[in-house]
Amino acid sequence: MLDVQSSLHGRDGGASTGLAVRSYALIGDGDRAHDALAEADRLMRRLNPAEHADTWFGHCEQKHHVRLSHAVTSLGETRRARESQDWALLLSAPTSSMTRTLLRIDSAACLHRDGDTEQACRIASAALKPSRPPTPPA
Repeated sequence: MLDVQSSLHGRDGGASTGLAVRSYALIGDGDRAHDALAEADRLMRRLNPAEHADTWFGHCEQKHHVRLSHAVTSLGETRRARESQDWALLLSAPTSSMTRTLLRIDSAACLHRDGDTEQACRIASAALKPSRPPTPPA
């Protein structure tokens, strides 16, 4: 069986752990996905402030929740997914249109899984409509 987690630990442990969680979730290996989720949570608690920086190599709380949102959505854990979506949206810049779109699509997937397919379609459709980024203040 593919061992994503051990093969991905490099400079950005947060990204590799997040990738492991999502990879296991997408191939339907719930046990390994949950193990990787626990590791991702442990990693967040162990990182020093510099490693929490919102940089290419940092693993800030916003990135953590974006990655968890997709993973737990894939696992069908809609309550936990919604919690991560809410945190990720709260921590994301208003100009992060790609992140916000992906989170809305995860939200739509949760609604569909919970039986509200009509609302899920509305949310997904709205998420895919082009939007203009906010105009910076003068």
